[in-house]
Amino acid sequence: MNTTVNTTFSERVKEQLSFKHIGKYAPYMLLAVLVIFFGIVTDGKLFRPMNISNIFVNNSYLFFLSCGLFFCILTGNTDLSLGSLIGLISAVLGYTHVTMGWPIGWSLLLCAVLGVVCGCLHGLIITKCGLTPFLTTLAANFIYRGLCEFILKGDSLSPLHDGLKTFAKDFILEDLRVGGINVFCAVFFVILAAVLIVSEVRSRNIKRRYRAPMPSLVGVLVKDALILAFLGVIMYFFNSYKGVPIIVVVVGVFVAVYYFIATKSTFGRHVYAVGGSMQAAKLCGINVNRVMFLVYLNSAVLATFAAVAVCGRVNSAMTSAGDGYHMDAICACYIGGAAGSGGSGNLLSSIVGAFIMALLLNGMTLCGLGSSLQNVCKGLALLAAVAFDVYSRSKVSD
Repeated sequence: MNTTVNTTFSERVKEQLSFKHIGKYAPYMLLAVLVIFFGIVTDGKLFRPMNISNIFVNNSYLFFLSCGLFFCILTGNTDLSLGSLIGLISAVLGYTHVTMGWPIGWSLLLCAVLGVVCGCLHGLIITKCGLTPFLTTLAANFIYRGLCEFILKGDSLSPLHDGLKTFAKDFILEDLRVGGINVFCAVFFVILAAVLIVSEVRSRNIKRRYRAPMPSLVGVLVKDALILAFLGVIMYFFNSYKGVPIIVVVVGVFVAVYYFIATKSTFGRHVYAVGGSMQAAKLCGINVNRVMFLVYLNSAVLATFAAVAVCGRVNSAMTSAGDGYHMDAICACYIGGAAGSGGSGNLLSSIVGAFIMALLLNGMTLCGLGSSLQNVCKGLALLAAVAFDVYSRSKVSD
């Protein structure tokens, strides 16, 4: 009996240490390694509360773009227009509000319409004209950047409305503290913990009802404890500075909504199916053109939110806005484990990938690396992530 139990336990341990599971947890392990590494090489500057807050505020665009780009990569494609689209929307926002004197509401409305129109154009060209997403968005990348430079003519338009700065940089209930504890930090942590526990219990109940395989209770408890510990540390740093930034809550809401779409909705399952095999998806009755259209429309809409966050953070519209941002988002999704061939990936892992990219950029800046060396490091990180993904998938298939 003991031999059987020991054998079963040994088999479970070997399974958990297999490439199938290590690949799944690789982004989280990489995040832990980077935190330790940059914490040491920066002499603890990484862990200053203001710096932790700045990591989220300065890279909020990356989380918006990763949410949209994840679905594009899930179909086996990508979107190369996002960085230039941010530049174009920033230019339109600055020109209409600063130069033409429009109220900020009307300028934001025009930018929203512009984002939707660009997304619809991408979707229509891909689905109706038969051009590949790569060529469509590559062409759009050049067009949008050219329009951005034409509108701004090399100038920087500022200042923008204070509401944009509030959205991108300010904090929620900064001065509301009880005994040195920011009330919103405590409430926000309790809400996140409650959502995590309720969703875990609900997931296990559904699997039990349908007699589906369930992960071990110990493993789930350990995973949730680590997640809560990580969130608790982040809330501690926020509390030690000025509280929770508004943009963090906005990003959190978007991540929650898109995680639900990716994992619980019919549309999410259709995107996975299209990425797995477009022909098989068509045979199953899935409207592939509709899925592709909505995926690229959604990507452009999220780029609009990213553009507003960027403008609010720098309080101006510049020709360099969004330059290279799409590449950072692509790196984030691949580092998060999204498969370049499509049909495989996890949105939360891609968000972790976005945090890894944000941490990498911040750490390299604290170390005094210039933009040239930062680009080299980002390229090496992307290459390593893709190589590990390919290798781990080949091991699983074997």
